[in-house]
Amino acid sequence: MAKKSKSRTSAADLHTAELKKHSRELKKHADALATHTLAMMMTTPVDAHKLVYSILSEFSATPLTDATKLSDLGFDVPALAGLAAKIRALGAPVDTGAIQACTTVGDVVTVVSRAKP
Repeated sequence: MAKKSKSRTSAADLHTAELKKHSRELKKHADALATHTLAMMMTTPVDAHKLVYSILSEFSATPLTDATKLSDLGFDVPALAGLAAKIRALGAPVDTGAIQACTTVGDVVTVVSRAKP
């Protein structure tokens, strides 16, 4: 009976070692994927209009136009800083001050379209 138990222990140890090896490989590949995804985001042109409208449409029950005032959507200076952070997170390296200077949706589209990765 001791031999059978030792065999099971050896098999469990072998499987545990393989699991650790595959976990390390998975982490390595996940890190590589994250790196490549970031690189792709930085090199893929951003469609400024789609990006801005997709974010701002969350704040309006009515259709947006470029003339829609950001203040009508509830944006103040701190909220515009948050908007700039969200835009950056989606791949457009905008300046927070430039976004805070915007008064309309169209202004934001212009700032995003001029952002260079």
